[in-house]
Amino acid sequence: MTQPELETLLHETRENFKIAIDDLFNVIEILKDDVNKLKIDKKII
Repeated sequence: MTQPELETLLHETRENFKIAIDDLFNVIEILKDDVNKLKIDKKII
């Protein structure tokens, strides 16, 4: 593997990892919001 190919691979891997981490935090935030909504709904009933 040549140096430019390695740098490209590392850059793409880094970008994909950033996207995956961002998606993971979005899922956690959505789940947190859903849990809070369920807690509120149970208190009302």
